[in-house]
Parts: sequence; C-alpha cells; structure tokens
Amino acid sequence: MLRGFNEAYELQFPSNQYKIATAFGSGLGESGCACGAVTGCAMVLSLIAGRGHNYESERLAFTVTNELHDRFRQLEHAMCCRVLTKPFVWNSEEHKMNCERIVKEAAEITDDIIQNQLLDYLPKHGGKALEEKPKYINNPNKVRI
Repeated sequence: MLRGFNEAYELQFPSNQYKIATAFGSGLGESGCACGAVTGCAMVLSLIAGRGHNYESERLAFTVTNELHDRFRQLEHAMCCRVLTKPFVWNSEEHKMNCERIVKEAAEITDDIIQNQLLDYLPKHGGKALEEKPKYINNPNKVRI
C-alpha cells in the first residue's frame, strides 16, 4: 500500500523507509487482528492528512480514516484478518486470492477518499496546511473553545 500510493501520488515518502509497514501484514504480524491492507491504507491517509506537529489538528486524518474503516466494514462485514480469511486454509491459493481482492478493495476506497477529499493536501497540489487545534484558553473545565 505504502509504496503504491507513494509512487502514484508522489507523497515524497523515502523509499528506504517502506520497511516501516512490514509488520502490518497478516493482521499485524500474523496475529490475525486488524487487516494489514486497511492499516496500510490508514498509514497512507495519515501521510497526506496527518499532523506533523502537536499543535496541528488530527481531525482530518481521523475523519478520513474513520470513513475508510466504515466503508471497508460495510463491504466485508469485518476488519479482523482472522474473520476475513476464516473460510480459507492459511497460505493456500484461495487464501492468497482472497487477500489480493481485499487489498484491491482497501486501495480503491483509499484512492476514492484521496480523490474526493484530500487532493489539496498532496505535495503536487500545493500541500495545503492542516488547521491548528483549538487552544485551551483560561478554561478550567478544559472544554475546547
């Protein structure tokens, strides 16, 4: 996911850092938990919409990642690798074909989100800056104002 989107959208992520996503495979390091395709796509969305400083808002990254999650679950009825692959013998041809289908679905959802909500944030489109977080100002209850 990371390499494909980095190259397609010229995200300027250093190619020698692709290994950062290695452990996402097989449901997070073969634990069978969160789908590695979806977690990889969440990393891509964060590269585009994530904050680089703690004073920047994480709202956009959270919103688009939540949409990725919801749309994927609507199609697959699960986010858990072990649920998504339950009908298949692990590492069988059928299992691998199912994973390829799932990777394609997650990539298509992510591409749609980028095309429809994040183009302005891409480096080649000017790299629009994120909004700053609301600040706590003389606010004893810590309510965002």
